Amino acid sequence: MTTSRQSQSQSQSQSQSQSQSQSQSKKAESNSESIMFPTINDLKVQCRIDPDDDSENTLIALYGDAAREKAQKYLNRPLFDDEVPPEVTNGLLVGATVKLAILLAVGHWYENREATTSTALSEVPLGFFSLLSDDRHSPGT
Repeated sequence: MTTSRQSQSQSQSQSQSQSQSQSQSKKAESNSESIMFPTINDLKVQCRIDPDDDSENTLIALYGDAAREKAQKYLNRPLFDDEVPPEVTNGLLVGATVKLAILLAVGHWYENREATTSTALSEVPLGFFSLLSDDRHSPGT
């Protein structure tokens, strides 16, 4: 009888453990679905600007908006932070790769403000397009 109770107790314990693991897994999945557009502080950290320094917030916000716009145009899809509205058929939640692409573009534009430099020029870093290519909808598809 003691063995039967121990077996039942172990079974219940395993069931609870599996339930907790599944719950944690679902939370992790829902968190990874939408990362959200980078905040001004995210962008400042990427540019190595002190988060308490507000002197370049307008410029950094402009770079962030431009990077998001460039990403949307390349993807041929509108980007959303929280959820894709039901009437939008090809919308995309901002995930980690989109956020990273935006951060790369902002960092690049911040460091390379002028059209001429002694090093090789590029409009945006190549990683920008590589990060976005998996979610891109080609025109006509």
